[in-house]
Amino acid sequence: MIGIYVKANDLVSENEQANFCEKGLKSDEKSKTTIYSDIGNCRIELKNLIENVKAGKIKKVICSELSRFSRRNNEIIELLDIFNENNVRLVINNEDIDYSIMKRVILDINEIKTT
Repeated sequence: MIGIYVKANDLVSENEQANFCEKGLKSDEKSKTTIYSDIGNCRIELKNLIENVKAGKIKKVICSELSRFSRRNNEIIELLDIFNENNVRLVINNEDIDYSIMKRVILDINEIKTT
């Protein structure tokens, strides 16, 4: 199963993000896809996505930008760890993400901000 996560301020942006994420899907993957969509500050669908990842229902997550998950680096690192622990592929902007490199970059950015 594939989860697409969309975080937008309005329905137009929500539809644009979902359409962008679906473009990279193969035709046989489209029927195995669930869209998790949060509008505004609510993150209920992100929580549902995480629950389904932990339950083994999702094996691939697609999102248009990493910042759609959170703008806080520590939250992104936690999410990357959850995906990694559950063998979930993360695709951002239609590119597979290497967890180890991404986590290192975020940790380096945090270190620069605190010094």
